[in-house]
Amino acid sequence: MIAADILANAGAASRAMLGSGLMMGAIIGHFTQLGWEGERFQFGMLAAVVLVACSIILLIRRHTIHLLGYALYERGSSNQTDGD
Repeated sequence: MIAADILANAGAASRAMLGSGLMMGAIIGHFTQLGWEGERFQFGMLAAVVLVACSIILLIRRHTIHLLGYALYERGSSNQTDGD
């Protein structure tokens, strides 16, 4: 239910970028200082799951991100062949 609301809302791309940045910080923290022992392993895995979910939302909504979406769209359309 919450995931459907995030995907349907207009600000989903900006929230997904914020979430992916926060989760990257959490994962880097686990690799550098926190470690993966005990309960920290669960938190690290939850951060990885949220990062994957945010990445999927960014992939789906990439055309709504003004700078990134248009650059990806133009690069993808220039690689098409004419069919000759």
